[in-house]
This record gives sequence, structure tokens and C-alpha cells, in this order.
Amino acid sequence: MKIKKIKIKIKIDVIKFVYLLAIFTFLAILVSFSLFLYNSFYLSFVKISDIYDLQNGVSLETVNVKKFEVVKDAVEEKKNAPLPDFDLVKNPFE
Repeated sequence: MKIKKIKIKIKIDVIKFVYLLAIFTFLAILVSFSLFLYNSFYLSFVKISDIYDLQNGVSLETVNVKKFEVVKDAVEEKKNAPLPDFDLVKNPFE
């Protein structure tokens, strides 16, 4: 009789384990599916709405062409500035 009780106890433990494993597997699938939907659909819609908001904001503002040209010329001057003579620079490690 003890052998039958042990076998029944083992079967119940295996059934509990399989049941818990099925629940955790279902939860893992549900979480991964939710993350997939969040990353694929929700974030895409948010980015699209941000783009539309930015387009509307840009189209309402006028560009000051004079300031733009001044800044553009200043950037070009910095890019085209000659390099310093490195022979005149003292090496601090000597």
C-alpha cells in the first residue's frame, strides 16, 4: 500500500509541475506578444504622430533668411580656416 501512495503522490507532483509550466509558458508568450505589439505598432504610431506635429510646427514658422545666411557663412569660415603652424606650439611633454 505504501508503494501505491508514493506513486499517486508522484503523479500529483508531476501534474502540478506540468500545470505550472503551462501557466508560465502562457505568461511568457503573452508578455513577448505584448512587447512585439508595443514595439511594432504603438511606437510606430507615436512616431508618425510626432512627425505630423513637427511638420505642422515647421510650416507655421517663417525662416529669417538673413540670419540663416550669416550663420551659414560663419560655419563655412570655421570649416575653411587654415590650420595653425604646429612647429610654433611648444610640446608640454618635453
